[in-house]
Amino acid sequence: AMTIPNLIAKNQKRLVETRLKSTYSILSNAVRLSEEENGSGFSPDFGSGWNKEKSKRIFEQYFRPYLKINFQYSDAECVKLSESYSSSATSQKYTDSNGACYALMNGVSIIFFAGNNFDSNNKMIVRAVINPTKKRKVEGKDVFSLVYVNGENGYYLGTYDLVSDKSTLVKYCDNESSRVGGGWTRAGFCTELIKRSGWIIPPNYPIKF
Repeated sequence: AMTIPNLIAKNQKRLVETRLKSTYSILSNAVRLSEEENGSGFSPDFGSGWNKEKSKRIFEQYFRPYLKINFQYSDAECVKLSESYSSSATSQKYTDSNGACYALMNGVSIIFFAGNNFDSNNKMIVRAVINPTKKRKVEGKDVFSLVYVNGENGYYLGTYDLVSDKSTLVKYCDNESSRVGGGWTRAGFCTELIKRSGWIIPPNYPIKF
């Protein structure tokens, strides 16, 4: 017989799988619609560095018109939403004030970042917060990460699909450092693990529910 803790864990997993898959679909559709209007591989003015004003400006221009938004977070609420931890009980809190935050209609809140590290490598990153009202949000359980990649045929929504080795994904998904594998977020490796399994949390997933 299934115990109550096991039943709760099973329901939590189903919620993550359903919400993560639908968010990926929603955000993928948004960039496709944006490219139809703004041109394939559209080029926002990234300037240099990272800040919330830039993230907000690029999101409002290139993404918001193609999304159903429930509400937008204030700057203070957005910083609070960005707080996350690793699965360790002694984890340091990670927070970031450079994003723009919005609640989607599927129960997920997103944090959109646009910028670069003072080089030509411009990035548009989305943190998907599956459980936005949860007090202690764990990366790979409550928070996941996606990135818009400008490929040969325009933008697509990726994760860390260049990492071919699943054991590396498992290792980096449950990591004490919020920045692993060349500065990438651990939440992105968790997202890729689930995506590769057909949006199902695999048996070797390193974070317990």
